Amino acid sequence: MGGSTVLTVISLFISFTSARPPPDYYNFSPQNTLRDDLFTSIELRHLSVGYKTARQQLFGYLFLKGLSFETYSITTTYCQLPITNNDLSAGSPLAPMQIPDYQIVNTEHSWPQSKFSPDFSDSLQKGDLHNLFPELSKVNSLRKNHPYGIVVSGANSPCPGAALGKSVTGRTVFEPHDFVKGNVARALFYFSVRYKHAIDTEQEDTLRQWHTQDPIDVDEETHNDQVFLIQNNRNPFIDNPAWVEQIQDF
Repeated sequence: MGGSTVLTVISLFISFTSARPPPDYYNFSPQNTLRDDLFTSIELRHLSVGYKTARQQLFGYLFLKGLSFETYSITTTYCQLPITNNDLSAGSPLAPMQIPDYQIVNTEHSWPQSKFSPDFSDSLQKGDLHNLFPELSKVNSLRKNHPYGIVVSGANSPCPGAALGKSVTGRTVFEPHDFVKGNVARALFYFSVRYKHAIDTEQEDTLRQWHTQDPIDVDEETHNDQVFLIQNNRNPFIDNPAWVEQIQDF
């Protein structure tokens, strides 16, 4: 193999294994707010892949673990429960770029579809991988479009670590597993900036707590890199968590 060919192969390998933002990805202007600059950075490059492709990527790549039919698995987000092909129908199994049985595991929009921004197309928001997570269909149905919050009473728990119930103010909220509270918070911060849509004060206060309580780990960084390779934009609050504190109101 010639030297130039070797370098090309190496470059391609690096580009698909190390997807940190390019040096010029985040551009800032003294005339703009941080929120406006981040919107420009993530909106300008966003490539919409469509909802079907987004689901194929979600289940068949981003969250898929294992190397064969017998070992394929995904871990649901809110409950942190593993799902294998033993749990699914033979006709809709886990596999690369496949969408599994929706009656068992479904696509959860952390920012609910019923509360999408009216200023951007539903299809763009629906297929945004920074907002999508795998979850048990029954848990997805339980959460519905309820805001996130800390359950203090009347808990209906679909699994250990997650609950639907009343917050301290008495409104119905959904609380995910501690392990993903920060992930959920940063997904909503991204969505708020990307689609210029406000988060209500009570929910935002909780999400800020979760952002601090559950810091970014290697898996979340890798997920951000992988989504970047698919739809060409990033969640800035994973790249730089300090930006959460620099935005006073989402």
